[in-house]
Amino acid sequence: MASVTRRNTKNGERRYDVRYRDSDGKVHTETKRTLRDAKHTASTVDADKLRGAWIDPRNASRTFRQVADDWLGSNVAKRASTYARDESILRVHLLPELADSRIGKVNPARVRGLVDAWSCRFEARTVRRMYGVLRAVFAFAVESSVIVASPCRGVKLPAVEPIKRHVVTADELGRLADALGPDYALMPYLGAMLGLRWGEVAGLRVGRVDLLGRTVTVSEQVTRGLKGTSYSGRRSRPRGDGRWPSPRRSPTCLLRTLPDAASPRPTRARCSSLPQTATCWSMRTTGTESGSLPASQRASAP
Repeated sequence: MASVTRRNTKNGERRYDVRYRDSDGKVHTETKRTLRDAKHTASTVDADKLRGAWIDPRNASRTFRQVADDWLGSNVAKRASTYARDESILRVHLLPELADSRIGKVNPARVRGLVDAWSCRFEARTVRRMYGVLRAVFAFAVESSVIVASPCRGVKLPAVEPIKRHVVTADELGRLADALGPDYALMPYLGAMLGLRWGEVAGLRVGRVDLLGRTVTVSEQVTRGLKGTSYSGRRSRPRGDGRWPSPRRSPTCLLRTLPDAASPRPTRARCSSLPQTATCWSMRTTGTESGSLPASQRASAP
């Protein structure tokens, strides 16, 4: 139970100390100017302790930067690409606004103000991604008993407009593969016909391709880490055993591009000019690279 003790300061003013112990037996003291405030604090502390909702009020004085750093390093299983994305959002968008703010002083009104400001500058998907990191930091603060409740509540996010994408026909896919050349022709076939992402296609290894059985096993992918560095790691979206029947043209494309079918190296290692990131690949297929027309224009694809 919390206790209230009266004392006099050197100036003769009355002060009331509220003393109580936490679950670890540590003594905490809060000083109030009036007896009414002291009794209210003592009652609140006792009620919170009975409900299991009491937290050390000094934790709420920690800055947003301190809590965000703890959150960023708390999940050791987080993929490097996800860590890089979260770190970038914190560094570029969140810390400039909240770095030195006390975590307990950030209220829902301030969070809504941030979201409204972001909505005027960024696309809806970007705003939702940034808000997701902000909400995760405050959820971590609640779970760590730093604050009682998260201010990320009652926030209306911008609606995401569906993206209209052209469905590539078989003829367009063939022309695109021919325009990309033999070193790259396999990639659009694997992506379009098996539904693989760029990282899964770029991380495909020769040992995962069964030329006789016409199957492709996707176990690795190329992803981006801190500072834009690319590396190969395990696939992030496992679906069954990751084995698919290969497209009809894939054995021919593989034999052209990868004469050493026993090599354990990634398919992209067979030609030094293969784009190492999804951005470089997009530049080659739909953007402008080295002054030449992109493959989509050479193939007359939409």
